[in-house]
Order: sequence, then C-alpha cells, then structure tokens
Amino acid sequence: FELVFGLNLMHLLASNSIKEFHDDLERVPFSMLTECKYVRVPLMLEQHLLAGNYTMVRSMVSEIPSAEFLFFYEIILETVRDHIAEACGFAYESMPTPSLIKMLNLADNLEYFNQLAIRHKWSVSEALTVFPRSQSSFISEDARTVRKIDQLIKLSMDLETIV
Repeated sequence: FELVFGLNLMHLLASNSIKEFHDDLERVPFSMLTECKYVRVPLMLEQHLLAGNYTMVRSMVSEIPSAEFLFFYEIILETVRDHIAEACGFAYESMPTPSLIKMLNLADNLEYFNQLAIRHKWSVSEALTVFPRSQSSFISEDARTVRKIDQLIKLSMDLETIV
C-alpha cells in the first residue's frame, strides 16, 4: 500500500495536482508522513517545489526510495528546468550560454538544452543566449489582472472545498 500511495503522490506532484496531493495526505495517519520513506520523499519534494528551492529538488535524487519513483522524479525535474528557463527569459535579455547550461543543470545533456532553446525561441551561440523580447518584457497590466482574478477564483473554490 505504501509504495503505491507514494507513487500516486509523485504522480500528483508531476502533474501539478497540488490540491489532490494535499487531499490524499490528509487521509493518512501522521506517523505515515514521518516514518514511511515512500510518503516522506514526495512530501519533501513538494515542500522544496513550493519554496522554489530547486537545488534541493535536484539533490534529492539520492533519496528516491525505489526505481519506480524515478519516472515521476524525471518529469518533476523537467518541470523545474522549464520554470527556471521561463524565469530567465523574464528576468534577462541575454545570458552567457555556459552559465545558463550550468543553471539548468544540463552540462551532460546539451541535446535537451537545444530542445529547450528551440521551445522557448532562444537565439543561442556558444558564448551568449538571447531571450526573445516578448519574454523579457513586462506583462501587460490587463494580463496581470486576469491572472490575479483567476488565482482568486481558484483560491475561493479551494477554500469552499475545505469548509
């Protein structure tokens, strides 16, 4: 039961189903959260993801309790890389390519870096990666307002579910 439950938690994390993740956690005894390695690892991953501590997410590979977890862990790592790549595009107009590769932890996987660059429409040379202007420019006020409204609606629905 514990292995399957832990795999389900990893699946929920990998698919960004945070509400369902927490719903499932509420249904198990507290001792299982602290003592069961199959539950503890997804819980720690989720805490690091929410804190934006992507370095800790990456370093948890040594704590993965079984080979079955690696599939979902790899999906989570891809999501982390994508978040970092997106943030770089918003924060910078350009960045030294070696620094970006190091930041994305892709020194041993340049093919994946190239795929990421194509997906995000980066101009990549050996020395410098230039992010598209639309990515690094500020989001319009209307887009921010719509995003905040969506977040408030989702939050109110979650609160209603809790109550």
